[in-house]
Amino acid sequence: MTHVADEAKQNKFFRFLHGVSERALRGSLDISQFISVAQVLLDKNTRTVNLLEFIAKGCPRVDYAEPIPKIRRQKPLPLVVDLDAVPFIPEGWSVESHQPGGQFVFDAVQLKLHFDVDQQNSKYVKGTELRTKLKNVPVMNANMLDWYLAHPDRIPEDWKGKAVFFWGTVYRDQDGDSSVRFMFWDVGRWRWFAYWLDSHWSGGCPALVRAGT
Repeated sequence: MTHVADEAKQNKFFRFLHGVSERALRGSLDISQFISVAQVLLDKNTRTVNLLEFIAKGCPRVDYAEPIPKIRRQKPLPLVVDLDAVPFIPEGWSVESHQPGGQFVFDAVQLKLHFDVDQQNSKYVKGTELRTKLKNVPVMNANMLDWYLAHPDRIPEDWKGKAVFFWGTVYRDQDGDSSVRFMFWDVGRWRWFAYWLDSHWSGGCPALVRAGT
């Protein structure tokens, strides 16, 4: 059942709409203005509340909805590796040497695999000798290794099949032997292992260093 108040509103609406139609027919309100008025009447989101004033102003353009706010896309936060932090120490091990490297903002372009000349052309070099050769090379430490293991999606595909060493941190294992940790793709995931410095390094055992060296 329709309430009397609702009928009164409807009658008022139709009388108003009839008046607007008459103005359109007489030429005092063109068809575009008529359409604008109809849109204002039908759109519940319109900002116009005074229709008489709206018509008197020539039916200006009306925004019928709140403008969509511009979404500012924030740049992703940089990935920072703390190369100054105390490195992970396996149980029973100790750190023999650790080269801090500051706060490294990760950028794969800034890193590369380094092969000593004595590792090339099927040659081998002893770990103790290679350590001396790398003394002035900006090698990455074990903090970078552990960061990679926590972010395996950042590890290049072409590193698979290589033992990537992090000479910036040298350990002593539970037997007192000097060792360097390395990263290797094994059984479907990246894992870390360690190699004694008394062993020999081949061409499949590069050091990770900062690019430009």
